Amino acid sequence: VGPMTVAELLSSTCNAALRADSSDWSVSQLPLHLLKPVPADIEIARAQTPKDVAFLAREIGILPSELNLYGTHKAKVKLSILKRLQHRGQGNYVVVTGITPTPLGEGKSTTTVGLTQAMGHIGRNIFACLRQPSQGPT
Repeated sequence: VGPMTVAELLSSTCNAALRADSSDWSVSQLPLHLLKPVPADIEIARAQTPKDVAFLAREIGILPSELNLYGTHKAKVKLSILKRLQHRGQGNYVVVTGITPTPLGEGKSTTTVGLTQAMGHIGRNIFACLRQPSQGPT
């Protein structure tokens, strides 16, 4: 997949998001502190305190009975939530896969996070789910 294809896919996704109705989420954003020069990834990750998942669940309308907590930063959402929310419209699921990284290491994870940030910036309710990264080229 070339850069123009990726650009067209991102453009189409953003245009679809702008046409969609927004819901009633009330998610508070964590503070963002821009630094120059940009620190290493590990320094950025260690500098941020994650939001408790139970608090996030309340912000997006997940009931405590629909959540299995694994500590304060991990949880599984029970499938019973689908029955409660069946009257709502379907969401969209975007899979980012099979990208050859740029020489700077920008690949699937960077694309996913960038797309998530962009969609959030235009007011869309969005989540990203990333598995553990490969820790660089292998």
